[in-house]
Formats: sequence, structure tokens, C-alpha cells
Amino acid sequence: MKAKLVLLVLAVAAALALTGAALGGGQSYMDSSGEVPGSADVTGTSVTDDGSTITFQVQTNLGDWAPNTFFAVLVNSDQNDATGTAGFDYIVTGDHFGGTVVSTGTRVVVQTPSSLSNGLWTVSLPASVIGNPSAFSFFVLTQAGPDPAHPYEDRAPDSGTWAYPAAPAPTPTPTPVPPPAPAVSSVVAAYGAMPVHGKAFRVYGLNLTLSDGTKATASHLVCRATLAGSQFLGGGLTGCAFKLPKSAKGKRLSVTVSGSYLSASLTKSYAFRVR
Repeated sequence: MKAKLVLLVLAVAAALALTGAALGGGQSYMDSSGEVPGSADVTGTSVTDDGSTITFQVQTNLGDWAPNTFFAVLVNSDQNDATGTAGFDYIVTGDHFGGTVVSTGTRVVVQTPSSLSNGLWTVSLPASVIGNPSAFSFFVLTQAGPDPAHPYEDRAPDSGTWAYPAAPAPTPTPTPVPPPAPAVSSVVAAYGAMPVHGKAFRVYGLNLTLSDGTKATASHLVCRATLAGSQFLGGGLTGCAFKLPKSAKGKRLSVTVSGSYLSASLTKSYAFRVR
């Protein structure tokens, strides 16, 4: 029933055209193509305005005006489906005679500039003619073909209407940024008893205190030592162990322990007098 009313309004608008012949910004709308072979196929529509004049541009596959070619934009200017004809308050039309704006409620007709070039139909109208709406919805209908009684029709969008201005895209929820990893506040080497000649001196690791108060240990532990200024080798699967000879008594033992925590490189050095 709604489709019949819309077509009836289009017929009225066409007849009136033959006898007689504040928004901001702009937006574009895409439509599918090839739905009705032989039609004036709408592939895209744009709406722009300069605060006083609204312009519709409808891109089709036509080259120029052909017999029985008819364009229309049906506008629901008050966003109320109970007013106008089938909810549409105005019809903006165009054919080879020119363009018109038809009020479906009063049947008042206002002539308006209309042109077709390389398939692009352009029609402009004062915003005041359709009541200076703050927003409106609309769809585009074209008719073409050799038989004026049974034209090929294309509708854009294929169903429903487009909104102008379009509803803004939802603001994306920002991805939470994780807090930075706590930094290392202090480093202390963990070792056994003080070095004693003839016994092993063991380093178990590097104990860390982080900026948030938590404790951690360094990884990739490496130990280096000198005994009385000479390099002294040590080893072990966990930590480091240095077997001190009996002759080490009273000598100076220097130990450097290195490791890492996340991207931080850590080093701690100690000097002992071997007992």
C-alpha cells in the first residue's frame, strides 16, 4: 500500500512539473548497482548545503536526458511518518523540462534548477522551501525506459531511507593502556657466609626491590671475581660458586654479579677480605 502511495505522489509531481515547467556540511551515500536492467541505475547520492541552499547530486548510468526519464527525491522533512504522503512531505523532481519541489500536503510547486550531465543529476533548492529542517530522511527514485506506462525503476537505497545528516559513528572505546612496569629501586646480591680460605664462596642471585614495593630476582646471572687482583673462576647451575684455595687467607676477593630484569641490566660489586 505504501509503495502505491509513493508512486501516486510521483505521478502527481510529474504532472505538475509538466504544467509548471538550515543544515551544514555534506554527506555521500552509496547504492548497489544492476538491480533493474534498463533502469537509470543509481550508484551514489550526495547531499550538500551552504546554510541556505540544499543540493542533491545523484549519479546514474545515463549519459543525458532520454525519453521518459524522470528523477525524484522523496523527503521526509519532519521525521514524522504520519504527515505528508506515505510519510514524505516533499518531492524534488527532475526531467528534461526542469526541476520542481512539490509539497505533498498542499500541492504547491516551486521550480528549481536541475541538470543532467554524464549521468549526474544535480538539483538545488532553498532550504526554506522544505521548512528549513534540522534533519531529514529521504530516498531517490528513477524512472526510464521506452514505455512511459511501465518504466524501469531504480530505488536508492534499495529499502528504507537515508538520513541527513547521518547519525555520527559511535565513539570507539579506547583500549586501556596498561600501567608501566615498576622500575627497579634497589639491588642486593644474595650470598652465603663470608668467604673463608679452603671453602666455597657462593652467590645465589640478585634480589630486587621494585618501585611498587614488590620483590623480584634478576635473571641471566653472571659472576666475575678476582683474588688478589688475579682473575678467579667460579661456576654453578644456580648462582655462582668460587672454590677458595687455602692460600687465599687474608687476600682481597672482589666479586661482580650481573643480571637482568625485563629490559634493565643490573650489576652489583662487592669486595671481601678472605678469612
